[in-house]
Amino acid sequence: MRNHFFLFIGFMLFMFWLGEMYPSYMPVGLKQYPYNNLYLEQGGNPSKEPPEVKNYEM
Repeated sequence: MRNHFFLFIGFMLFMFWLGEMYPSYMPVGLKQYPYNNLYLEQGGNPSKEPPEVKNYEM
């Protein structure tokens, strides 16, 4: 039973190391939405385009 436990721990450590060395996906963050800073609520002109909000890049 102890051998199975150490084999499992070793396998998990190997898989974590493999995932760190060779990531298969790019990290993804949530898209930023201006929920609390809306253009019209701050007195912006509705006939003019609002300024572009730059999202963070990873």
